Amino acid sequence: SNRLYLEQYRDGVTLEQLSALHMQWDVQHTRRSPRVTIPRPAPLDAERTLRIGFVSADLGHHPIGYLLAPFLAAVDRRTCKVFCYSNRVFNDDVEKTLRERSDGLKKTSATALLARSLPKRSRNSA
Repeated sequence: SNRLYLEQYRDGVTLEQLSALHMQWDVQHTRRSPRVTIPRPAPLDAERTLRIGFVSADLGHHPIGYLLAPFLAAVDRRTCKVFCYSNRVFNDDVEKTLRERSDGLKKTSATALLARSLPKRSRNSA
């Protein structure tokens, strides 16, 4: 929270006071939250192809696009498949490179669609 952040810079605050504030925040916010159960992934199989999905609006002429391009070039295609999902409305030379270096760059335009469907889509991309 902002208060916890700002309290660190208040003159005269002690470690004990900071600790007490953090404990209070924990009780108020995290312990009342419903617990989320995350399903365990299937056991790893050395023969199975690893599928990697990247989701970003910046898969093009942007630092993210430039950082991703060399990674995609270095991926071992015998053991991994890489899929990119973007909601960019225009194309550029960096996006073209990412498309060529991945196993697919798919356009999607709705943020809600990204949140709902991409985890499943990245598992099922072919």
